Amino acid sequence: TGLTGFSKKYPSRFFDVGIAEQHAVTFAGGLAIQGIKPFVAIYSTFIQRALDQVIHDIALQKLPVVFCLDRAGLVGEDGATHHGVFDLSMMQMIPNMTVIAPYCIEELENALEWASTYNEGPVVIRYPRGSAESDVTMNHPTVYGKSHTLQKGEKLSIVGVGAGVHIAKKTAFLIQESTGIQVSVINLSFVKPMDEDLINELIREKQPVICIEENALYGGVGEHLAMILNPYQISVYPFAIPDHFVTHGATQLLKKSLGLTPESVYDFIKDKNFI
Repeated sequence: TGLTGFSKKYPSRFFDVGIAEQHAVTFAGGLAIQGIKPFVAIYSTFIQRALDQVIHDIALQKLPVVFCLDRAGLVGEDGATHHGVFDLSMMQMIPNMTVIAPYCIEELENALEWASTYNEGPVVIRYPRGSAESDVTMNHPTVYGKSHTLQKGEKLSIVGVGAGVHIAKKTAFLIQESTGIQVSVINLSFVKPMDEDLINELIREKQPVICIEENALYGGVGEHLAMILNPYQISVYPFAIPDHFVTHGATQLLKKSLGLTPESVYDFIKDKNFI
């Protein structure tokens, strides 16, 4: 989880519990009760092992524990056991839980800083494997429950979650390059709670919504958005991980096979005559 440097600099503030995720979570709850602010760094796929502890020992008590879920989404050659594609489905269903999916290094740093001062309950910050990209336009303080419209447009709204924002931006570029139409692109950095102003804006505009996420289709953000927007006659089209386990392989090849590329989303949009 990249904490070797921290462990050497602050040995009294670092606890390596080994491969014992359930213990890590409950241990963090004990620290929180004593007034310590614990950050629990776990691979997304392994928080599954501690779901009971997250629910009963942390969320039920509204303890201010921060879960840093590394390797969220597809992880390539690490294989089928390591794809972090269930955390959004699991974590957003838990009461008292806040879920953030930053898409760039600036958002990640600001979310960590914000979470260090938030004491109303647990927080999940999920981020993908690999090097973080930079977007200086996102270098502003995190505000609870607020996401960001990266560009305003017409005919269609493309919502990206975490790494899905990069696909959303590139899809919008393909659309503008080929048709001259600028569509809306939204960075849904706060998965829970969702930005109420943003939701109301989507309801007013009544445009079709594409939602792109590296998480399971069932129980994912796209499904949640559809539940909110469908009663207003707004169609939501999720691009997510289908209902099967994803094999190992190079990340870009896996994304192509799953339809999680700008080209695949663009072709879908053209076939639906949204533009």
